[in-house]
Amino acid sequence: TRPAPCALTCTGVSKHDELNHGWTQHESRASRVYKMINLRECGFVTAPVITATTSGPGWKGSCPPVSINVLGNVGFGVYIEGTTVGDVNNSRCDVYWSANGFNC
Repeated sequence: TRPAPCALTCTGVSKHDELNHGWTQHESRASRVYKMINLRECGFVTAPVITATTSGPGWKGSCPPVSINVLGNVGFGVYIEGTTVGDVNNSRCDVYWSANGFNC
């Protein structure tokens, strides 16, 4: 274990319509969309533990759940199955996330 001052929590919201980081249709799976989230500014030295959910005013009252793919200490991707970019953008599904890890 590391000393307590090295523990870090980094949180954020990735908006559905972020320039260059919006929802993207998966190339080989037409019913999957994904979104990449950059963690470089958090300063993690190892891969953090990620929690993420979607929220927005549309999607029949709620946005769909996401799956998470951690990309080491620099970022992660979130995926939604069974939808299109148009659906998640029309529902304004933003990603609310938190990352817990270490910076030393």
